[in-house]
Amino acid sequence: MIREALRTVSAKGLISIEKGRGIFVKALSADTVSDPLHQYLKFKISQNYALDVIHARQIIEPSIAAFAAQHRSDDDLEKLHSNINRLISYDGETSGLASLDMEFHLLIAKASQNQVMPLILDPIHRLMPEIKKSVYQTNDHAQESAIEWHSKIVEAIEQADPELASKMMHKHLAIAEEHIRIMLKSQPKE
Repeated sequence: MIREALRTVSAKGLISIEKGRGIFVKALSADTVSDPLHQYLKFKISQNYALDVIHARQIIEPSIAAFAAQHRSDDDLEKLHSNINRLISYDGETSGLASLDMEFHLLIAKASQNQVMPLILDPIHRLMPEIKKSVYQTNDHAQESAIEWHSKIVEAIEQADPELASKMMHKHLAIAEEHIRIMLKSQPKE
């Protein structure tokens, strides 16, 4: 019974069991919280989860952008501008574009200065790389669209205008939904 309990606690990432050395308590981190949710979502949601993910983001992220406009720091703005500049100059694989795109949205969550927001978004965003990679592969204008709307969102955040930041994020995610629908139509039917 104790072994099973230790395996369960170890599987949750709270301890590490090292044969011959002992049992060690791991430091509590954001990953300790978000990893189990990510794993659950990854294995429990349907294969065609792209629309569910974007709809969840449409509910959550406009409010996060509004909070970021109210609470962001100069350092947050610097990181957001740096991300956009890297997105503008990026000419590598689509997986790199997807990473930059998701990094942008997590930077906004961090700029909200609400410690819960990045924890909520992280497991959802960790489902996005394959979706984003496919979107970038099937839509020639996805990168330009991301640059345009990310810039508008940052401008609203920089102006400390929560209503505008929310509105720009809402429009950006509506276009992202259109891109996902195009990507889904281009996939072979099973």
